[in-house]
Amino acid sequence: MQTQSQPADQTRYASLWQRFAAVTVDEMITLIVFVPALILEIAGMGGNWPMALMVSAAVLRYLYFVYFEHGRGQTIGKLLFKIRVRSEREDRLPLKEALARNLRRFDVLLGLALPADPSTASVAGRLVVAFALFYFAVAPIFVWLSVKKQRPLDMLVHTIVVQTEQPLPRMQ
Repeated sequence: MQTQSQPADQTRYASLWQRFAAVTVDEMITLIVFVPALILEIAGMGGNWPMALMVSAAVLRYLYFVYFEHGRGQTIGKLLFKIRVRSEREDRLPLKEALARNLRRFDVLLGLALPADPSTASVAGRLVVAFALFYFAVAPIFVWLSVKKQRPLDMLVHTIVVQTEQPLPRMQ
């Protein structure tokens, strides 16, 4: 007597390396909006303009990821590496999840929150540094070890990053 078994989950999650490569491309693209602020800061010109440009650039960076991931499921980097973001429940990424999963994109403002001398940092400043260390050191371990290859924010908002194309079968 044969029993029917459920088909195995065919979802192919994006690897840590695919995600790293894709976000590297996206970071290079979004870095372009920071160049004017950096030039003004290095030259010591502009008064408060460098700060305003940095905050504006951080908001634009956040919106880049939210816009492309919600609208297309892919940023330019994800498109190049054939991966996309979607909800665990449906084949698209709702706006609420796109907004939440990209909150860490404001990490570029961390440098503005801390004093030049780290020993004088406030408790809030130290918490910001601890968060950054967690996100950059521990979060990749979550992607590497979790079954669905999720970062902590992905787990929180139930999003996954999947491959858009099946790899070619291996020749034996």
